[in-house]
Amino acid sequence: MRDEAGRPCFMQGLLLDISEQKRKEEMLQKNESKFRTIFERVAVGIALVSIDGQLVESNPALREMLRYGEEELRNRVFNELIHPEDAAIDVDLDQELIAGKRDHYQIEKRFIRKDVGGGLVPTERLPRSRGSRGTTVHHMHGGGHH
Repeated sequence: MRDEAGRPCFMQGLLLDISEQKRKEEMLQKNESKFRTIFERVAVGIALVSIDGQLVESNPALREMLRYGEEELRNRVFNELIHPEDAAIDVDLDQELIAGKRDHYQIEKRFIRKDVGGGLVPTERLPRSRGSRGTTVHHMHGGGHH
């Protein structure tokens, strides 16, 4: 609104305190950074897999264990990397995980390496858990190869 001379006589506005939102955003950014550091540096193979079974992301330890490059693994069907006998056992547990009937499970399975004619990587008990944004998380502790 203006006075007779055309000068503003009052202002109307809205102030919002977004301090809490900013604090949450900063916390999320710190957590993402911590996750990224662990994901990239840990000696355990980790795969982020979409609900439809596509490998979304892999860490360097997994790529080294399976002898694949990052681009070679991206968007592959994850179960194609698992020995067929072990993949069959995994399917029912995956469905329960996706359906929310369980938060995690552990299973022993063998992975197929790219080199040496698809040699197998025996693994220890593997925890698998529901991730966010439609992913599941596979943690792999690789042994020697057979």
